[in-house]
Amino acid sequence: MFICEAILKKKYFILPLIFYYITLSAQIDRETRAVWLASNFRLDWPPPTYNQEKQKEALKDILDNLESKNYNTIYFQVRFNGTVLFESSYEPWSYYLTGIVGGKPDYDPLEFIIEEAHKRGMELHAWFNMVRCYSGTEKNVFNYPQHLITTHPNWVQKIYLDGQTSYWLDPGLPEVRKYLTDLVVEVAKKYDVDGIHLDYIRYPSREMDDSFSYSIYGEDKNKAQWRRDNITDIVGGIKKQITQINKDIKLGAAPIGVYFNKPNASGMQAFSEVYQESRLWLKEGLVDYLAPQIYWDFDNNPKFNLLVDDWVNDAFGRNIVVGIASYKEEVKNETPRMIDYTRKAGAEGVAFFRYEHIKNQNYFDSKAFPAPMQWKEHGPPIAPANLSAEILNEETNKVKLTWAIPQVLMGSEEIKYYAIYNLDKPTDELSSENLFKVIPAEKNELVFTIINPAKINYYFHVRSLDKFWDESSTGTNIVTLKIPQFKNIAQNITSNLGARLLKQNGINYIVVESDKEDSVIVTANNIEKQINKSAVKKGINIIELEELLKDYNSLQLWFVKKQTKVNLKKNN
Repeated sequence: MFICEAILKKKYFILPLIFYYITLSAQIDRETRAVWLASNFRLDWPPPTYNQEKQKEALKDILDNLESKNYNTIYFQVRFNGTVLFESSYEPWSYYLTGIVGGKPDYDPLEFIIEEAHKRGMELHAWFNMVRCYSGTEKNVFNYPQHLITTHPNWVQKIYLDGQTSYWLDPGLPEVRKYLTDLVVEVAKKYDVDGIHLDYIRYPSREMDDSFSYSIYGEDKNKAQWRRDNITDIVGGIKKQITQINKDIKLGAAPIGVYFNKPNASGMQAFSEVYQESRLWLKEGLVDYLAPQIYWDFDNNPKFNLLVDDWVNDAFGRNIVVGIASYKEEVKNETPRMIDYTRKAGAEGVAFFRYEHIKNQNYFDSKAFPAPMQWKEHGPPIAPANLSAEILNEETNKVKLTWAIPQVLMGSEEIKYYAIYNLDKPTDELSSENLFKVIPAEKNELVFTIINPAKINYYFHVRSLDKFWDESSTGTNIVTLKIPQFKNIAQNITSNLGARLLKQNGINYIVVESDKEDSVIVTANNIEKQINKSAVKKGINIIELEELLKDYNSLQLWFVKKQTKVNLKKNN
């Protein structure tokens, strides 16, 4: 186990380093794994406190959890109910931070989460509630003098829908479209976001009373198409301006999950009921990805699989990241199957609504880089070089990997991250399974500890990544770390050992060689008692037995996948 920039609980020592220069090929999974991190009503963050240090710690805890569960993209809600979580010239700060609407906090949450997400090798997309500008019962927000409802009452429509009241801007007004565009573009100008994520980029329903704006600006167009054009105009305006500011920012949106009704896939239709012509956005390249809200299961109308197929088949070469309703029990029970189906259907990833409902779930066994976007990519970055290691403290076994930052050549991509690999053998191909850390390119070192080592040798390798997750075609040399605790054990290892029980410093170890990944179960007295179960990787593994063996006459090692058994001889 690796703990980065932490303190080891046991004392180990590292032997001198061995260097390998071997050409490795990369086989890293590319799949967007996103989570909506909801701020409205404090659903996911911030916690119910105005202590801003506690707010920041809570946000770091969320990011640590997401990193440990191998997510790579966060949709962080920055605008909701007409208040925001960033420094804005247009809308007031959310009172969630200080207790006062418009009260400026001591830190900028958007700036903070961008930096913290990048530290963990994750993308951060700023998520905006667009056309809806207020819902709920927070009267301090509703009555704030600088809220849109008060400052621009002629822009706002009061909507009664499904027994609830909400307030929506009228997209038929050019000044509304400009306002929303400017609000989003402000973030692109000020912040190092990886993406912009548009939600509620639609009309509330057919019944919205926009007769005034239509009478002035409709120009005798079909009203339904005029409405669709108004929404598309916002998306297109945002795309044009953020591309001028930073062409690398990804633009995405979360449309309603049913575009057109189809057999066994019918519901509220995005195209004709809320006027989202989002497939035109895909076709014309106005968005880089869509995250359609396919918030249903496999068995009931509308059926999850039919909707996934419908979106993927009309993606026009852009990314489809399938939105999954993790808050629904019938969906949660089928989530692994859903993830598998999106992969088979050819979607570029999944997004979960919302963090609260996935924080204790583990859906991904290994890391992945976000899905590629060929229309944005320009080629791999320059490779790092000269990987070395330094023992910072032998008592605590703190180790630092350091590598040389390459000089960016004309025409090459700028380095955004470094990927650090922990290989089982120096000749292994790179894979998602042996990628253990991604860090921002501002750093060319990684400090970590090895706790409860399970191998005799650890092999490390580093490659560079650009902002679109293209990896350098080559990387550093491979550095080998040897664990001296296992020095005597290593001397006893011979080829084709299978498994051997050894004792050192009063501790029993099983040294086991496997030709593939497997699980092993250690039993005593011919299955009378199970004393250990461990996962093993291809190559030589070490299993430490915590239980005393003096009371057992015999030990057995069972390979689960190979379905074989090895009898072990006890040490005295």
